[in-house]
Amino acid sequence: MINYIEKGYRQHGHIESQGHWLVQQDGVWTSDDDAVVQPLMDAYDPLPDAKYDAIQRVNLHATGLIADVYGFINEDNPQEAKGLVDFITDIYGLIVPAAREDITGRLLETKTVNDNRQAKVIEVNALTTWQECDAYDATVGW
Repeated sequence: MINYIEKGYRQHGHIESQGHWLVQQDGVWTSDDDAVVQPLMDAYDPLPDAKYDAIQRVNLHATGLIADVYGFINEDNPQEAKGLVDFITDIYGLIVPAAREDITGRLLETKTVNDNRQAKVIEVNALTTWQECDAYDATVGW
């Protein structure tokens, strides 16, 4: 019999990635091999995966904001958009430190988005529970 402890939806994916399954039937948790699945559940730490997911939401929102700054980025193709945003932020990283005058226009907007993105990643990394990570709103405070 499984002693189920809720650790978020990622826990089931972790069990499946180890080649096992866990389901609830008539209020009782059962698995294909309780002796293997119970230790997997007990040892599973959901926090790293939850932080990763929250940071991905931050990066996705930043991609959308930079896509708005540079109207030629196609947000309908997330992979293409991410590639262009990565390129733009790499260029930003080279130009801004070398700038001898005030930064203006699109470069300033890119800097602002990138600075906010970095601050949000720091916020996420400071979270201490998977519940906080799942509740983190990546769209607030930009």
